Amino acid sequence: MSVARVFLVVFMTASIAYAQDLRPRYGLYAGVGMNLHSANFTALPNVPSCCPGYESGVGIAPSIIAVGLWPMSDKFLLGARIGYSPLSGSLTRTEATRVIQGATLVDGAFEHSIDATLNALTLEPTASFNVAGPLFVDGGLRFSFTPSPQFSQQEQITQPSNGGTFVDASGTDTRSRIRNAASGDLPSSSTHLAITIALRCEFPLNRDETFILSPEIGAGYGLTTLAGMDWRVHPFRAGITLFWQPAPSKDVQPLDPATPAELPLAIIPPQNSEIIAMPKGLDVTLAVLARNADGRLDTVDRIRVDETISEQITAVLPFVFFDLGSYHIDQRYLGRSNSDTPAFTEQALFGRGAIDVYHDLLNLVGLRMRQHPNARITLTGCILPDSVETEASGLAQRRAESVRDVLTMKWGIDPKRITVVARGLPEQPSGQRSEDGRSENRRVDIASNDQSILDLVRVEDTLRTSAPTELILTLGAQSDTTITEWSVTCTVSGRRMFTRSGAGQPPASVPVPLSVPVNEDPVEVEYIVVNAAGRRRVDDRVIPVDINTLAKKAERRQGLKRIDEYGLILFAFGKASMEGPNARIIDMIKGRIEPSSRVIVRGHADRTGSAELNLRLTQDRADAVSASLSAHNVDSKGVGQKNMLYDNDLPEGRFYNRTVRVRVETPISP
Repeated sequence: MSVARVFLVVFMTASIAYAQDLRPRYGLYAGVGMNLHSANFTALPNVPSCCPGYESGVGIAPSIIAVGLWPMSDKFLLGARIGYSPLSGSLTRTEATRVIQGATLVDGAFEHSIDATLNALTLEPTASFNVAGPLFVDGGLRFSFTPSPQFSQQEQITQPSNGGTFVDASGTDTRSRIRNAASGDLPSSSTHLAITIALRCEFPLNRDETFILSPEIGAGYGLTTLAGMDWRVHPFRAGITLFWQPAPSKDVQPLDPATPAELPLAIIPPQNSEIIAMPKGLDVTLAVLARNADGRLDTVDRIRVDETISEQITAVLPFVFFDLGSYHIDQRYLGRSNSDTPAFTEQALFGRGAIDVYHDLLNLVGLRMRQHPNARITLTGCILPDSVETEASGLAQRRAESVRDVLTMKWGIDPKRITVVARGLPEQPSGQRSEDGRSENRRVDIASNDQSILDLVRVEDTLRTSAPTELILTLGAQSDTTITEWSVTCTVSGRRMFTRSGAGQPPASVPVPLSVPVNEDPVEVEYIVVNAAGRRRVDDRVIPVDINTLAKKAERRQGLKRIDEYGLILFAFGKASMEGPNARIIDMIKGRIEPSSRVIVRGHADRTGSAELNLRLTQDRADAVSASLSAHNVDSKGVGQKNMLYDNDLPEGRFYNRTVRVRVETPISP
């Protein structure tokens, strides 16, 4: 007898035995939970990591749940599940690298891993529907409480298995097969919410059906994230519940199988019924485009990701800006809590923009003062003397003291190493005719006797860039009647990365910003339009993703190159001179340029001043840098106020816009 026939016999037998009324029931569930972890991040907050991107993981754990069900009708029950069901799991990612085996640098591989320990107490309100006979479908909303979420992380060499150690950024042997090991509390992970669905079957164990055995399988979808990252847990379960329910009441009459069932009445519509009109016609079109180097729109056939070795260098702007009349430090400088401070490292700044790096200025100064115990700093509080900010008010002094207090209380820096000074305008003030210039003078200047405290931020890692960085979706819709709604959605591996919808006629085009893909799963675009007649049309596109990794380039022995980005040469307002720190930066860049290098220099400006003046000024700045580099393959251009890099509404954004960015591309022999 086949398995299908056995199942059919068991199901029919249970169905016959199940012809009874639903009663309240209480039980204990025991089973195994499989937690599928889906992720899209490179590192936990403030934890050093070189992972190109975590994507998935799994965890297995036992579950013990108390269950109660109460009938609302002859088919429908409401219930609750309370118990212990962990969400623990492990995320892993394998990456190619170079390791030292013996005295030789060889190809290898290492595994990034994060083990999350999430022991959870769960509360799950449920609704249960009797589909047929003993078969039930349950749905619920599961609340999980993890009192002490923990994690442990490491990166370990897996190939070669018999030896090999990591090398650091300078090529030195670390004599270790493990790096970036860390553990601790997992922030923002104490609660978890998921929707669940389960299929179960009930089998009575005695004549009165006071005891019922109910095997079940279930699945869930996580609605909340872990650690404030794109990290979700989707719980799956398989197990069995032993229910108890009271014996049936004596006055309950059994069903008489001889009683015929009532037949439904056939309703015949009248002959003069209104004829419903056919739905109106609807046609839709979708095209996926992107701008090429000349600014023209081209059809996108695929998304290309290029992986290179990169050094990211960012200048430190040694100013802390304040609001008008205030000495309180803005929250953008205080994003990390005191508990996060010990975990802060400069390596964690890789891949972040100059403004994000700048907002960690106080953490950077605190970290470097710890590393250089003989260094001292001077904090000069400045004001813009006017009717609100007066020298007699002591506002400049209190601004400098606020910065000092962060360094002493958050980083434990000895107050004797910090000198506080107050003055009116800064030593090098911005123009005072506009509000932009005036706001740039409300600040605290940081200076040090040790150059390393305010030195450049230099971080080396693997860099991924994608092309294009933005998709342009062109939407077409023609309908014989009014269009009532439309939507366009982009998904990757089932995860929604972009959506937009509306009522009425859809726009001619919709821009979609693209983050750098972490794997080669395609981008799926779906366009839906509905008209007033109820007709629905769908058009879709699938865009492949190609990732040209370092390992692929090495295998083909082509395309390997190193990209160094210097977004750091900051100029004073209206200046283009190469002096002071800029001269030292130029010497550093010159040391990285080889005969085969290609150098791209771009001058930028902020919104202050006229567009024509800023275009000339940025060209002068780019030319000054290009001339100082003394390289033969240099592409130098000033772009003025076009493509401004940072937010001009922030003082630091305007300072960082007055810059020259240098990109050095150097081929590497495989």
